[in-house]
Amino acid sequence: MPVKNRKKILHPFLTLPEVQALLGVKSRKTILKYILRGELTAYKLGGTRWRIARQDVDSFMSFHQV
Repeated sequence: MPVKNRKKILHPFLTLPEVQALLGVKSRKTILKYILRGELTAYKLGGTRWRIARQDVDSFMSFHQV
């Protein structure tokens, strides 16, 4: 089980709620908007399950000064 806080999540692939916590975003729709715009790379596992690589979130945060 990953440690869930803004500073440290240990898994290399994150769920949408984990990315929301890291970015400080309350809405799942906001994260999906970043994905659909191509601003954040994500992998759809089927249905509504998504995974985002930790390094992609780090790059997104650096680019957007989060």
